[in-house]
Amino acid sequence: DAMNGKEALSNKLIFDLKKQNAPDFLYIKSVKNDHETGNNRVHILADTTAETVQYGLFRAFDGDDRFVLVEKESADQPSNFNIEDQSAQAGQVAYRYQIGAYDACDAIIGWSQVAHSVHLSGTKNIRDLINTLNWTPYQGFDSLGNGVLGYDIYRSAGYEEVLASYDSPVRHQDDIGYLPDLEGDVCYYVAVPEDGENSYGIQDTSISNLLCFEFPALAFVPNAFSPDGDGVNDVFQPHLNFIDRSDYRLIIYDR
Repeated sequence: DAMNGKEALSNKLIFDLKKQNAPDFLYIKSVKNDHETGNNRVHILADTTAETVQYGLFRAFDGDDRFVLVEKESADQPSNFNIEDQSAQAGQVAYRYQIGAYDACDAIIGWSQVAHSVHLSGTKNIRDLINTLNWTPYQGFDSLGNGVLGYDIYRSAGYEEVLASYDSPVRHQDDIGYLPDLEGDVCYYVAVPEDGENSYGIQDTSISNLLCFEFPALAFVPNAFSPDGDGVNDVFQPHLNFIDRSDYRLIIYDR
């Protein structure tokens, strides 16, 4: 009251603007390429007691800090789940991923670490039958050791086998000229196991994209054989390379 020099005060209204219950942990366990779809799947461990209502998958090009939201997933998940990146070109480049936890107000209340996908690339030499492979390093393991145990190169050409293991990304050459009876394409991928259990009690493995080389079909058909039981050329047998044996036909004409 300006005339009487008195004033009246209302009740006090307090707004609690403290941060929502953020996740205690939000961890990218690994990035695995799904070789059926060609898409990267980001495998996650999350604190399900937090007030998270959605998870966002953020992506950036390798070497770039500009992350873009590419997928959103409901928080109605178990503590271990994965989010598939359906728009990336995983067979062409490597990516960096980060997970954000959203509250009911669509505000981010927690972040995971940044994890890198492993991108495998290479070239083929048709004349010498030598394939050259290169791959990017994986980063993101929260390991109690040194993170990455190694890089295991797998080859699939009718059957799957481990070609070699390296401590770090290098240039690997695979001479397939000595391999008999290859069927169809020759494909490769790199598996990156974690070096022991990390602080979450997890030991996971990241997997690169699948890289396949197609070679022209090669067939050698003998024009004679001698089935006389002497152990020399007793059997008529075509020798095939880069041909799917379930999808070819041999016709013998009796002249």
